[in-house]
Amino acid sequence: MAQESAGVKPTLGLTGVTMNAMALIAPGAFLWITYQLQAAATAPDGSSVASDIWSGIVLALILAFLTAISYAELARLYPEAGFGSCYYFAEKAFIDRENKAHHRWARLAKLVTGWAAHLFYWVYPGVMVAFMATLIGYIYQQFTGDAVSTTTLTAISVIFAVLVGYIAVRGVTGSTMTSIIINIVQLTSLVFFSLLAIYYRWHNPEGVTAWHFSSAWDVVRPHSVSGVLMQSTLAILILVGFESCTAFAAETKDPKKNIPRAVILSLIVQGLCAYLFEYFCAGYMIGDKLTGTDASGAAVSGMAAAAASSAPIGDMAIQLGNTLLGGIGFGLMITIAITVALAILGTTLSCLNTAVRVSYAMAQDDEMRNYWVPCTADMRPRTAPFGCSSRCRA
Repeated sequence: MAQESAGVKPTLGLTGVTMNAMALIAPGAFLWITYQLQAAATAPDGSSVASDIWSGIVLALILAFLTAISYAELARLYPEAGFGSCYYFAEKAFIDRENKAHHRWARLAKLVTGWAAHLFYWVYPGVMVAFMATLIGYIYQQFTGDAVSTTTLTAISVIFAVLVGYIAVRGVTGSTMTSIIINIVQLTSLVFFSLLAIYYRWHNPEGVTAWHFSSAWDVVRPHSVSGVLMQSTLAILILVGFESCTAFAAETKDPKKNIPRAVILSLIVQGLCAYLFEYFCAGYMIGDKLTGTDASGAAVSGMAAAAASSAPIGDMAIQLGNTLLGGIGFGLMITIAITVALAILGTTLSCLNTAVRVSYAMAQDDEMRNYWVPCTADMRPRTAPFGCSSRCRA
């Protein structure tokens, strides 16, 4: 990847590369987005597994840390990876084997890995754009009571996509500063919400008679194997992003040292600390005073109300603001929703920055072309499923 890195000036230190990875994990966004799905999750037999949200995240974190350790070691071994990230690592895993019989699989490995990463990092921003439009529509509806039309949501999506693209075009320095600000805002908001939730449980201002979890230990303990497994499949989705900083090697000062540290550090801060703390506090405060209606119109409370709500964290914020902060529940909910919007901006920007770098690495390696016009080593055309290598020109 020396060719692609020749004109790139390293500007990122440990803080910069870590903040870019932290922005993609975004606990402030995913607590709001996924809590309803996690509260509504069921086992194959139809029974609720909402009680295993926290332990499911722990299992997902264990798997994520195993992956993060692998990425960190690869980044340490191959600091020259440049923008290639997993695309580069996949090829080196075969090329660096002493047994040359493995070398023939190197190109296939990098193509499969590269295109999987390439497609993921480009599809993911589109999903976040849709989430942003949905969130803005939700906030508007809270103020006016009117639903936002599909046409308006589409326009919001386009405007947001242009905004993210504009920030990304400013370069990695502008993107990093944006990520730093967003991370500070969302973490501050999460800590404030979580502390209010603990205070609510301890003082019980509404006279809750039935908490969903009987104690702090009940929140964190596994309740069933199937529940933990089901919840972990959802939780793994909220933890992706720690590996993204490996695509910034070409722009990082001392990548051999800073990239491995950033991979682990981003997962520790956002996953181990932020997620476990915020999910514990959210579950800890849920009781029979959290109410709502299910799809059939029947009144529900507690975790069932969280499962039926379109934004259970917003409902909890209203509950906390009204009971603990002098009736400012609506204002607190809107404030947290705005921080969630900022977190979605950071997630989208970080993912877009990673996507364009992986795509650029593949283009520099001459892999962004038609694989069905290949040639042999002596330059004669032939039909083969994976085309010719970058050393061969048809």
